[in-house]
This record gives sequence, C-alpha cells and structure tokens, in this order.
Amino acid sequence: VMLDSPEDDPHPYVYSHVLQIFHANASAKNGLNFRPMEFIWVRWYRRDARYRAGWKYKRLHRVGFVPHDEPGAFGFLDPADVVRGVHLIPQFRYGRTDAALPRSMARSFDDAEDDMDWRWYNVNWFVDRDMVMRYHDDAIGH
Repeated sequence: VMLDSPEDDPHPYVYSHVLQIFHANASAKNGLNFRPMEFIWVRWYRRDARYRAGWKYKRLHRVGFVPHDEPGAFGFLDPADVVRGVHLIPQFRYGRTDAALPRSMARSFDDAEDDMDWRWYNVNWFVDRDMVMRYHDDAIGH
C-alpha cells in the first residue's frame, strides 16, 4: 500500500507491504468502554534515493525492504491513512535475498526456495490512469 510521505520528503509517497489486518475491540486502561478498532501491520519499503527515477529519467521508482534490524522496519497503520494499493514489479536481474529479513513469521512460506525477498522492486505507476495521474505534476485532484 502507499501513503502520503512526510512533508520533508521530496517523493510524494511511502510504501509498505501489508502483513496482516487486525480488527480488535479496545478499551482504555480501566477496561471499560470497548470500541472497535482496525489497524494494519506492515513491513516498510525504502525508496532508493540514489536511483534516478521519475518522468525526467523515464524510469520507475525503485524500493527495497528496510532491513529488519533497523528501527521502523515494521509498523502499524490506521487504514484511513492508506492512499491506495500499489503494484510492485520485482527487478529480477538483482535476484533474491534474505538479508533484509531472515526466516520469520513476518515472511513465512511453505517452500524454502520462496522464503526470500526480491532485492529491489519497481513502483508501477502505469498500472492504471489514476495511478499515473498521482505521479504527474499537472494532475487535477491528485
């Protein structure tokens, strides 16, 4: 999924991989007044700022997972903060790696061969016209 980036970031969005969606009944410390609460557990991607991308360079932006041992590699989101889903394309030529996350519950597969992440992904902003306009400077309402 993609979210609006902080104001100090020149790129308009930040990206994350949804691990799980939770629906819970939560209350204050006193244990009274339970209310429904939804939140999303995510693993964050980091944009490769050294990789020249965008309209000017005629290349899709590149992201990779934040290493698991860095603060902020995982997080929780309010579903209302999600802008939309995003289509990521693995950059196959760079291969797979488990350097960003060893085998864990955050990335579990039945097949040991699939228990690795692609090193880099391209953000496919041509997946549909709404997505294209989000990255276009002259877009109305995006």
